[in-house]
Amino acid sequence: MEKATTTSAKVSLILFVGLFICFSSLAQEIYFVTLVKGDIKKNNATSVKVGDKIPFQEKLVFANKNCKMILLHPQKGRFVVEPGTITPQATGEYFVYLKSSLHLSNEKLKLSSRGDADLDEFFITNPSVNKNLLFVGDTKIALDNSKYLIKDPVNDFFFLQYTPANGKPMNKKLTVTHDSLLISRSDFMFNGAEPAENSEVKIGFMQYYSTEKKMTRIASFSPVFMSIADCKAIIAAIQQTISDKDKAFEEVLTQLYYNYGKPDKMSIKVLCDNP
Repeated sequence: MEKATTTSAKVSLILFVGLFICFSSLAQEIYFVTLVKGDIKKNNATSVKVGDKIPFQEKLVFANKNCKMILLHPQKGRFVVEPGTITPQATGEYFVYLKSSLHLSNEKLKLSSRGDADLDEFFITNPSVNKNLLFVGDTKIALDNSKYLIKDPVNDFFFLQYTPANGKPMNKKLTVTHDSLLISRSDFMFNGAEPAENSEVKIGFMQYYSTEKKMTRIASFSPVFMSIADCKAIIAAIQQTISDKDKAFEEVLTQLYYNYGKPDKMSIKVLCDNP
């Protein structure tokens, strides 16, 4: 009888230790923040930022229902955290427990094996992913194989056109140097202001044929902007979670495209290779 009791005690102890290890593992499970939209704070009132490590048991405060956070786990993958159907507090804030608000995200982009995109391809977006076009720092688009030929640098040029609500079209001439089109954020300043959010900008090409001008409309797009520093923060957070360079690069492109706009693959590759 004593032996049976001793055996039972050992089994109970093993089960207790097993459960303790299991719960301890969950409590210590860490997720890496790779994207933050809106004002999100930890339970100690510290703002969450890209690159932070969030434990599984963390309680978070979302300023409103539009706030969003993306987390990466080295083994489990990408997760989206949003207030969802949680009832807001009287203050309008949302209290979110990470362990009950993790939603697995399986979005992926197929990487093209091609190098630089040609001019027309550069401005084509996939609306099912995101209709916006993301500009990170200065953008350089090679024109080597472009059908838009500059024979006279004075009269042949690319330009941006923006028409504000109830306003007239405004144009901005773009710079071409060493067979590349250069676009910077300052090129999107029209009468001292950037285009309104979600508004469209057109890019066109003006060329002289003898004494006659010909304007070609290349594309319409909705621009969004990100600083190089902010983009590098996202890259660093992803690279510390995913050790494989190609998979990390794919993850960076996926998160940028789905959450901001279509990125320039080659520009992002340079930032990934030079953190």
